[in-house]
Amino acid sequence: MLRQGNLLFKIYLVGSCLALVFSIWLTSRSATLQDPRGLAMMVKDAYPGVKDANVENVPLPADRVYVTVEACVENRSAAEQSVGRQEVFLETGDHAEIFPVAVGYDQVEANRIEHKFTFFLIQRNELLRVPAQQSQGCRDSSPFKSLALLFLLPKEMAGQPYLLHFRETQLNLGAGSLSALADYFRWLALLVLVSLGLVFVSRTLREKKRRAAQSPIPAPDRDGSRDEES
Repeated sequence: MLRQGNLLFKIYLVGSCLALVFSIWLTSRSATLQDPRGLAMMVKDAYPGVKDANVENVPLPADRVYVTVEACVENRSAAEQSVGRQEVFLETGDHAEIFPVAVGYDQVEANRIEHKFTFFLIQRNELLRVPAQQSQGCRDSSPFKSLALLFLLPKEMAGQPYLLHFRETQLNLGAGSLSALADYFRWLALLVLVSLGLVFVSRTLREKKRRAAQSPIPAPDRDGSRDEES
């Protein structure tokens, strides 16, 4: 019976770890757009509004809302590549194409974790230019470690699902944000860890009870006292 319990625990542990690893892999895979020419966009987050960002240079009409897409662009090819403004856009449910109006940069300091983007209006058709085997907005990029695209959407479309197009690829951002998806997997990881902890504690208590039940108990004397060693 004990061996069967150990086997079930090992199966549960391995299955939980595999599910967690697969979930992380699936999340990172679904948030990466790789075009045939060797340019990849890793979407870090997408959400309505802005988070502690300077948008003074980007006027907001009364009938529009901000939508921010934090991303990292990596050139995996052997040639410099340029990304045109028309190559990156959001597609709404009624197939309207919303192009970015501003690009945000943030030079993250060593003692600061949160990003604070400064957005600049896009003044030309070229959105980004990435040298060969280099990146923009990635952890190892220089000088800016973070990059964000800012879109202006009609208010009635703010809560709708939409597609992010990057050259010949696309990513379904859903009605919420990637933050919600990341939170889901964080809660999943926490649930797996808590479940494993409860199973381990339960097994430990059962093992202690089993050992206590099997250990010999000295029989008391007739007067209720135990024999003393002479």
